[in-house]
Amino acid sequence: MKAKEAIFHLNNSSYAEFVSQYIALCMPTRTVHTIESINVLENISTVLLSPSPTIDSLKQLKKCVIPHRYILLTDLNHQYFSDLDELLQSIPIQIIISPFKITNRRVYKCRSLFTKFALNHLHTNSNKNHDYIFISQPLIEDRGDYSLNQHALIREAIELVREKECLLFIKRHPREEQDLPFDIINSKHVKLWEGDLAEAFSYFRNWIGYNSLPLLAAREIGLNTLFWNKKSGLFQIEKEKV
Repeated sequence: MKAKEAIFHLNNSSYAEFVSQYIALCMPTRTVHTIESINVLENISTVLLSPSPTIDSLKQLKKCVIPHRYILLTDLNHQYFSDLDELLQSIPIQIIISPFKITNRRVYKCRSLFTKFALNHLHTNSNKNHDYIFISQPLIEDRGDYSLNQHALIREAIELVREKECLLFIKRHPREEQDLPFDIINSKHVKLWEGDLAEAFSYFRNWIGYNSLPLLAAREIGLNTLFWNKKSGLFQIEKEKV
């Protein structure tokens, strides 16, 4: 059986899903298989990886005895993954494509794929809307830490928009399991954003949140972007880290 090229796609990785869709649009005639388990790797020659919230799952690739060509694709948010170095040591990656430098690694620098996606959907009418969109993240689900969670950050964002006399639209993450608390969902300053991110980039000029990829991309393309600063306890503009 002829070996296939594949994206290693984990169910709980929203970035892997984005890359799958992006490649399908860019290379509609190329056969790129999405896989969800390392158990199906025996007939696959090239595996495109991206860090995910379950990096431990990717480390299982080290146990595979069949030789593969591993390509690591990173984006702006992956520089904040504390165990990225451990992942690089666990898997024999031949090629790294990244918008940021990685210590002691040869990197093929390229612009963030998600930034290109955001830029493609940016329209002039995004400068006309004064409301904010809050990009929520599953902080409780990923960290199990209630001292810093998405609901507390949303409440801080509500105070900010109240002072500015505008609305806060909340874009929830697909992995968020907990419902929004009553005081948030019933606030007159809050609305849920039911559209997708492509629509959001064409509609909002004001973005707010923690450090998610859409937020980082919004900063890259020049939108007004506020990040939560744990030291100051405020939303503020964050300097470029890449």
